Amino acid sequence: MVDLSANIKPNDDTYINAILRVRNEYGGFWGSGVTFDLRQLYMKGLIANAIRYQVGDFSYKLTPFTFYNNHEEMYENSLDLLRTYSDIIHYDYFYFDNTWRQQGAAVDFSLEFKDYLDEIQFNMFTSRLNSRNFFDH
Repeated sequence: MVDLSANIKPNDDTYINAILRVRNEYGGFWGSGVTFDLRQLYMKGLIANAIRYQVGDFSYKLTPFTFYNNHEEMYENSLDLLRTYSDIIHYDYFYFDNTWRQQGAAVDFSLEFKDYLDEIQFNMFTSRLNSRNFFDH
């Protein structure tokens, strides 16, 4: 298994990232059983030097009481051998810094004021859920 990454920057305000996973199951012969999966794809940028956006795959977290991916119980006290395995699982499922992996769009901007308030920040996102066919085993 190999992850190949492409980082594309068409201009100063736009960034595109794609990760292609090439996998060959053990026992494949001369390319038999090779699969190509688009592991990650997103575009992010800055509009008019004021609005940040990201479309595609993104990791998001809010507060520990709302949209937050907690660590597993007893993870901190595991053996080093098991911690290495757990780190591989965390990489594979994008478990970084208590974030949830989403697919959708996110927009961030702020408004500054002279009187009464200094600044109001807006962080908005929308995401889609992966549908599940419960009749398929």
